[in-house]
Amino acid sequence: MGVKIFAVIDIGSYELVLRIYQITEQKLKLLDCVQYRLDLGRDTYTDKRISIDKMNNLCGQLLKFKGIMEGYQVERYRVCATSALRETDNSRLVLEQIKNRTGIQVEVLSNTEQRFLEYKALATREENFNKIIQKETAVADIGGGSLQMSLFDKERLIATRNMRLGAIRIKERLEEFSYQPVKYSAMIEEWVENDLEAFKRLYLQNMKIQNLIVTGEITSRLVRAISFKDEFLSSTQYLDFYDRTIDRSPEHLGRELGMSSDYSQMIYPVMVLLQRIIQKTGAKTLWAPGTHLCDGIAYDYAVSKRLIKETHDFEEDIRAAANHISRRFLCNKTHTDKVGNYAVLIFDAMKKVHGLGRRERLLLELIAMLHDCGKYISLAYAPQSSYNIIMSTEIIGLSQLEREIVANTILYNTLEMTNQERLLQKLGEKAYLTVYKLTAILRIANGLDRSHKQKINKMKPVLKNGELLIRVEAGEEIAMERQIFAEKAEYFEEVFGVKPYLKVKNIWKP
Repeated sequence: MGVKIFAVIDIGSYELVLRIYQITEQKLKLLDCVQYRLDLGRDTYTDKRISIDKMNNLCGQLLKFKGIMEGYQVERYRVCATSALRETDNSRLVLEQIKNRTGIQVEVLSNTEQRFLEYKALATREENFNKIIQKETAVADIGGGSLQMSLFDKERLIATRNMRLGAIRIKERLEEFSYQPVKYSAMIEEWVENDLEAFKRLYLQNMKIQNLIVTGEITSRLVRAISFKDEFLSSTQYLDFYDRTIDRSPEHLGRELGMSSDYSQMIYPVMVLLQRIIQKTGAKTLWAPGTHLCDGIAYDYAVSKRLIKETHDFEEDIRAAANHISRRFLCNKTHTDKVGNYAVLIFDAMKKVHGLGRRERLLLELIAMLHDCGKYISLAYAPQSSYNIIMSTEIIGLSQLEREIVANTILYNTLEMTNQERLLQKLGEKAYLTVYKLTAILRIANGLDRSHKQKINKMKPVLKNGELLIRVEAGEEIAMERQIFAEKAEYFEEVFGVKPYLKVKNIWKP
């Protein structure tokens, strides 16, 4: 394999970062890192708009980054933006100006996409990462706009939650009270307490967190400064430092920690957040690997091009996260497992017809796991409730569009597909057709266990001569399933142009 030079530009809340990587011999090596302080988050979180001055500054710096990439003879690059552009009202205008003035196409990551890539960055430190997540572990990613808390249990990522408790967002709100003689640390504690306590009630009741992985530029610098450049720090050491220093001025703290004045103003929110997270989780050990979103993007590129081998099964984590949601909303696991099994068998049998790939197969598995979650909210309006739950619950690793595919497939499992033109405009043609295809498969699979009694012991679908023959062995009477199958077969044929037939072998005695 030849040497590959790949670059990533991260347009963050308080800085622009260019990282250039060399990918060779199954390794990802950082060649250069250029950082430029640009406080886009201040505009977004206060005014909801990026100012003209900031936009001009942004475009000028991106052109400089482009020149650096040319000097390194970068073969491929990816430019991503996070909450500073994701949450601003004039995002489309900013993106259009960047494209016209620099020739750079910027991709705005959804929160779940961003966190999944940051999580992949941890996998670049595979030895420590794989060892740490053997035990119950929390990940605290403290950014400029938000805090993302994620949980690992037995090596699997089971839950994640985003809270609008980022360093810049908190700092900007505190400045509104700068005229009042209040103790900032106490005020921040009150500010963040409700969200962190809610997270603890929802996710930590049955977990004993041993390790806390902390990410985010300022958080990593803070931990490494306290530990004298070591990546690891005990929670006791951090809490001792916190008690000794929290009443000092940001400038004093910045000097002591070796941080510039630009970063020192955000130390207070980060310090208090980290202190409260330690108290809520009970973690004993902190690990600050110093990884960056760019590392995850580079890793993702290298794996996708088969330049390096993936060391962690991220798809299994997506399944584990969906399964956690399924349990949380009391889905019937025996039923959802059976429907999932039927669905993937039909999917595989129809692969020459539907034209879908491995990713859509994964989405179908998630759909089967979650298709009944809305019954927790309402039996009368279960499909609508399922849609709302999925669109309101983060499934880390799925893009916003993929979440729409999952939610809409479940919505139309039992409802008629109305407002088709609106759905097409919302999803685009490819995703729109994917919803149709997955819905057709789900309806058949779900109908085969309509009674929720798992009457069918074996199922084997075979595509032959333009027909799908589904052979099943039934352990008891399946009159209801036969009827539902006949009703769903017409829609299946409409979508695929293939008529499904059910052939039943009875292995029960009436």
